[in-house]
Amino acid sequence: ININKLLDGVDIRKLNLQWLRSRLGVVSQEPVLFDLTIAENIAYGLENIPMDEIVLAATKANIHQF
Repeated sequence: ININKLLDGVDIRKLNLQWLRSRLGVVSQEPVLFDLTIAENIAYGLENIPMDEIVLAATKANIHQF
């Protein structure tokens, strides 16, 4: 069986794997919080995220009051 996996019509084997992985994420149906601050949970897995971007993400998620 030959199955092609396409992303926007492009064979994913032609894409840079590091670039592709940097643009993918997983959103669980059940929320998970690590034993960290809310800001650290928001930025988890990312490096050098400015606090204003964390606050913006919290505001968009309507959790900025926590």
